[in-house]
Amino acid sequence: MRGRRSGRARGVAELTTPTGSPAPPAQSPSPKLQEYHTKQQNNQPLSIWVASGPYTTSDDLDYAPLKDLLAACRKAKPDAVVLLGPFVDADHPAAKANDLKEGTEAVDAATLFVLKVAWALEKLVESEDCPTQFILAPATRDLVAEPVFPQPPLTAPPLGAKNDTRPSWQDEFPVGSLELPSQVHVVGNPGLFKVNEVVIGVTATDVLFQLSSQELFHNGRDNAPITQMPRVARLASHLLSQRSFYPLFPPPAMSSTVADAPVDLRQHAKWALPLQPDVLITPSRLQPFARDVQGCLVLNPGHLARGQGGGTFSQLTVHPLAEGGEGDVAHGVPARTRAEITRI
Repeated sequence: MRGRRSGRARGVAELTTPTGSPAPPAQSPSPKLQEYHTKQQNNQPLSIWVASGPYTTSDDLDYAPLKDLLAACRKAKPDAVVLLGPFVDADHPAAKANDLKEGTEAVDAATLFVLKVAWALEKLVESEDCPTQFILAPATRDLVAEPVFPQPPLTAPPLGAKNDTRPSWQDEFPVGSLELPSQVHVVGNPGLFKVNEVVIGVTATDVLFQLSSQELFHNGRDNAPITQMPRVARLASHLLSQRSFYPLFPPPAMSSTVADAPVDLRQHAKWALPLQPDVLITPSRLQPFARDVQGCLVLNPGHLARGQGGGTFSQLTVHPLAEGGEGDVAHGVPARTRAEITRI
């Protein structure tokens, strides 16, 4: 690790906008929350790491940033690690030149994924006794995934016996499973799942950057609540207020600087937000950030590899909710979470 920038979500003023109507926040019965905290976490904070591809630098296919991340996981043993694509980046110079190799041998994208990503995870969770749960989601630039948004979960050649055992936090939002150790799970892009009580929404499509090129915004006195909102938070607020992982219609024209992939408008129901997640992960080429937006912790972890060097990932520490209340209780995750943007 070369450096760290950190900031607490606790104490950040709530950012609101007068337009749209956010979905209801995620809630759970109070006894269930206390069960998570006392029995499953032993009153210890929940540790969630988030990283977004590319996972190898532009000058090789060694996947050194991913190796560094997994080495850090081996030591810290976070409860869950969310890995968003691209895992085999279509924009990598070797991919553009049709020159994907492992050592001196030419390989296809699926084989490279298995050798560099899947087997590295299998070794970590099986041979090195790491209890961390891994959640994988594809990106539209992935050569091992469907290239049209929304995307189904990743598939890969089998790596051993299939294990359908799933932890309890998947009960309400079941996800698919690669034929990998039971600690490795897959979701689509976009995806919605739970880690204990924490509802997490992910979209690996750079919707924030696309919004930044399409948004018309008037910085006038009559829009005081909006003018006080930082730009990245205002962009993220569109996803929540419009209850959508992709609040753009029509999609931006295809170009290397605007859109990453075509959007299948026939599947628009698959990017709806049925409820407001506790954490919304939106990787973007914009500056990494973590902000409380309308009661949701919106996170841009940056990219694990940037050009010929390492990039950033995010570490979330979610503290237990104070006891009290009856019936269904809002999770209030931003107020009890420490968010760090860490350089690899």
